[in-house]
Amino acid sequence: MPCFFFLSGLLFGEKYFSNLFEGIKNKLKRYYLPFVKWQLLFLLFHNVFAQLYVYDYTLELPQFLENAIKIITMTTGGEPLLGGLWFLISLTGAAIASIVLCAILNKYNRLTNRYLSASIIISLIIAASIEYIPFRVPQIQSLFAFSFFLSGYLFKKNKILEKGILKFGILCFAIPGIAAFYFNGTIHLVSKLEVFLYYFTGIAGSIGVMSLSYYISKLKINFFEYLGDKTLYILVFHYISFKIVSFIYLYINNLPLELLTPTPTLTERLPYMWIFYTISGIVIPILIWNTVKKIEKMISQNFPKTANFW
Repeated sequence: MPCFFFLSGLLFGEKYFSNLFEGIKNKLKRYYLPFVKWQLLFLLFHNVFAQLYVYDYTLELPQFLENAIKIITMTTGGEPLLGGLWFLISLTGAAIASIVLCAILNKYNRLTNRYLSASIIISLIIAASIEYIPFRVPQIQSLFAFSFFLSGYLFKKNKILEKGILKFGILCFAIPGIAAFYFNGTIHLVSKLEVFLYYFTGIAGSIGVMSLSYYISKLKINFFEYLGDKTLYILVFHYISFKIVSFIYLYINNLPLELLTPTPTLTERLPYMWIFYTISGIVIPILIWNTVKKIEKMISQNFPKTANFW
């Protein structure tokens, strides 16, 4: 997950430093609106999914309204089938906080490595001390998101990835590989001094991913670029795709459909089923994407303003 935030910071647009309102508006459009749109849509069908054994509980009207409010205010992870979108909550906060910080620093001519680095260090110190702070502060994953996002921008500002680091950066994969033996790498479970280890491990892993992408790009494999354009749909629909595989497995083996409720995959399954989950988690969302685009094309002929809603 650090790589998501790091790359977002790497693509951070400096033009918004002098136009704070437009910057915040842009981030809300890119991160907040997709989260709310898909979460509310899936919430509408929650009880339908429950009837299909996808969920093991239904929602009454008060619960439905409460969940809708939590989604709109981003105070919940939302529907279980959209668990892959949890990072958009932290990414929205990290992006807006970074825009505000950089806009203020830019206004007073303090947008320097020293102040940016200090902001990252302070964020990490708060994350490491979070259980001792007597007042409410952002959750640890939000603090990490801000630190990685700002680090990505710091790399961009200093053109670090343009200085040949990508050629040997793939070696950085060794760092998270070694760290995995010493601590749990789950972003919301690290604490105290593990916070700093997680941060440096995340940065190393992000550089490794960038380096690997650098070499893959030289192979000119269009498949990865094709997938990249459909990332959001893969995130939205891969859990549903897993459910389809699970349903087929239960049906073939004449097992009760109640076993379908665990998310994202069956609790007990055959070792090789991950292959089918992987394939379905990519192929089915792409088919949905292509279908939606065809519908958009048809709609655009008569309603051009609504063509790109999805």
